[in-house]
Parts: sequence; structure tokens; C-alpha cells
Amino acid sequence: MISAKELHAQLMVVNGTDASPVDTVLLERMTKGGLTCNVVYGGTNLQDTEDLHQYIRDHSDDLVLATSVRQIREAKRQGKITIVFNWQHANPIGPDEGLLEVYQRLGISICGLCYNVRNLIGDGCCERTEGGLSLFGERVVRKINELRMVLDIGGHTSEATSWDALQVAKGPVVCTHTNCRALRNNPRCMTDDFMRAIAARGGVIGITCYGYFVTDKPTATLDLFLDHIDHAVRTAGVDHVGIALDQIVYPPPPPGTPDEEVQDDPYVTPTPRAYPKSSDQWYTRGLETVGETPNITEGLMRRGYSPTDIGKIMGENWLRVYEQVWGS
Repeated sequence: MISAKELHAQLMVVNGTDASPVDTVLLERMTKGGLTCNVVYGGTNLQDTEDLHQYIRDHSDDLVLATSVRQIREAKRQGKITIVFNWQHANPIGPDEGLLEVYQRLGISICGLCYNVRNLIGDGCCERTEGGLSLFGERVVRKINELRMVLDIGGHTSEATSWDALQVAKGPVVCTHTNCRALRNNPRCMTDDFMRAIAARGGVIGITCYGYFVTDKPTATLDLFLDHIDHAVRTAGVDHVGIALDQIVYPPPPPGTPDEEVQDDPYVTPTPRAYPKSSDQWYTRGLETVGETPNITEGLMRRGYSPTDIGKIMGENWLRVYEQVWGS
């Protein structure tokens, strides 16, 4: 029987969302974790995006910027790691959906809509009220489709806005990083109904290891994280679940850090039930960085998943959707 280590080395391992800066620390941990592809934030302005391009050019022996699945698979054969650029929200375009094309040409291949709070497109998941997609938001969704970018709905976007976007969008859509509301009642977690809706469109739901979305217990464990994968598989089907660990390389503020030092992002609501003011369980124990990604493969084997199904969850499901949307 193949070992977990051997299987992991053979797999196309795609981390559907990483919140880390792209630097040497991340490169070391991606290598340790056996990642094939890591989806990272593509920058909020042209300079940030160019800086990312420069880092990848400077490390071309190890990294490749990918906008096609062919590039991802070829990089795996060459022993390199691919980087894919995403946006978790479309705030950088302001009121001009035409700017999406500029960023798409610079490699932004996956695009979310809102980040926790209301913007010109619609409502985030933590707004006081849940409005739907705006008229401008409809144009944005159609432009994302036209540019063959992967549309990211759910997660940070309110379900009211996400349901509207689903009606406007064509083809498969994804939720790049969330958890199961049935297991953790948190606004950042997704309901079963919406998981099934994404699956019905051929999409993928990425499961995070952020402790506060995994459990209300003091410590998030690998088994509790795997419970979310199990539930998503039962709800949406094994063809529609992926991993999206959503980690940050550098450690977050320690417990007890003053709130004003923790909540300094204007796109993050301070609502305690969605995000902790401070926490000692930032990431699942055993998944503190992408370097521990092989623990997921081992855990899925332990739970009786077949090598084929593990391969789907660890990356092939993401690649199927990417290829369908981006084209060959």
C-alpha cells in the first residue's frame, strides 16, 4: 500500500487561497509542504502587482506565475511551484469594471467581489444588513465572465449578494476559502444550501484551517478541520471540495494585543462573532503553515478516502475548474 508521504509527492497539491506575502519564508514552506500551486493575493495596486512579478522573475528556478493549467502541470514536471494571483475583493477597480482587464493582463486570474463589508458591488458577509448585488455589481460579474477569470463568491461576500451573483454568472463559480456553517455558526462560514448551489454549477468550495472558523473550542485540531472536509464532501460531493488554508506566514499578534492594533484593516469588521479580537487558536494545530500540508493527505487516508478522491480534494478539483474557465 502506498504511504501518505509517497501519495502526497505524486499529487497535484493546490492551495486555493494563501494570505501570506510572497517571499523566501513562504517559498521554503511551500517546498516543505509539497505544494504544486499556491493561490496568493495579487496586490491592490499596480506597483504591488509588479513587485510580485519581480520576485517570481528573481526566483524563476523555483517559481512560475501561472494563468493556465498546462503551465501548472508542466511546472510540476520541472519540480517548480506555480503561483496564481487572486483578488479576495474587487475594491481596486473602484467604479470602473474596465480596470479588471488591466489586472487580468497582469495575471489576476481569480476574482472575489466583497470583503466582509459593503462596497460598490454588494454586501460582505459581516454587514449589519444583507443587501444583494448592485447594478454595478452585475456589470462586474459579467466582466469577470467575459475575461475568463474564475468568479469567487461566498466566503467574504454575503450570501444575498452571492445568490444574486450566481444568477448573473455563467459557468462554474467557486468559494475560494470558507468553512461549514453547519459545524461552526460564523458569518464567514457557508450554509449547506449554498454549497450545494456551487456544486450544481460545477464549482469548488475551499476549506480553511483558520481556527476561529473551524471551531468554537479553545484549540482547532486537524481532526476538527477534517470534519469540515467530510461535511462538505457529504453535502456538495467529493468533486466539489478543495483545500484553501488561508494562512499568513508571519505569526499574528499574541493574545491580549489591544484591539486597535489587531483590527486595523478597513475591510475587516470588528464583529467578534466573525473575527476574534485576539486569539490563541489562529490556525489549526498541525496546519500552522503550508509546510504542514502533507498532514491533510495523511488525515484523509486515515479517514478512508481513496487515493483518487484525495487527489481531487488536494488539487484536481481546483484544476478542473481553472481549466474550464481559463481555457487551455
